[in-house]
Amino acid sequence: MRRIFPTLAIIGIALAVPLGGAVPAAAQDYAMPVLTKTEPAETSEVAGPVNEVVLEFDGEVDLVEVKLLTPDQREIKLYAADGSDADKKGVWFALTLPEPATMPGTWLIDYSVSKSFPDGKASATSAYSGFTIIDPAPGKPQAEADATE
Repeated sequence: MRRIFPTLAIIGIALAVPLGGAVPAAAQDYAMPVLTKTEPAETSEVAGPVNEVVLEFDGEVDLVEVKLLTPDQREIKLYAADGSDADKKGVWFALTLPEPATMPGTWLIDYSVSKSFPDGKASATSAYSGFTIIDPAPGKPQAEADATE
């Protein structure tokens, strides 16, 4: 019995070490690219008007949907992969607004992206990025307020 116990303990340790170690390399290949840059920049304050939104990722993604949420809670569709827009795949996307954003307050860029992997698996994520359009100086038109900054 004394000889069997140490042998079983060694076998148990030998089996447990690989199972509790690092994440297998195959699992690490399924990392979702991360948003690295937006324009307007995250938490920035801009004088407006904003004419386009730029999203940049650290790896290739399929754009699924992008919309702006206005300070008064309206949604403005910039892109949807529902067949009404051409498919977009890449690391950098510039999306033109249907009309310039000028309303003072916090605007949110609501985006959804996905990534397909060579083995047929896929992953998706959705998130927000925000910026604030500031009020022009009281009594000044927007163009004049922009020129003084």
